[in-house]
Amino acid sequence: MQKNGYMNLAEAPAEKKLKITEINAGGDLRKRLGVIGLHVNDVLVKQTWAKWGPILILNESNSNAKIAIGRGLADKIIVKFLAL
Repeated sequence: MQKNGYMNLAEAPAEKKLKITEINAGGDLRKRLGVIGLHVNDVLVKQTWAKWGPILILNESNSNAKIAIGRGLADKIIVKFLAL
């Protein structure tokens, strides 16, 4: 649910620039996300339109790396629209 411009990654629309503002997870999960290249303040573009299955994202802060993550994990990543 969107609140004050913030939403989780699973709810965010596709093809919009987003910025990770928070990761609601424990230390181990934060480490795993760091290893795959997702960090707070990274700029992403969600590339998946479907409401089911994994979410494909393009991390523009990490050499345009494409990363697929599950929806449960995407629920823990809080993003906001990036002002152009």
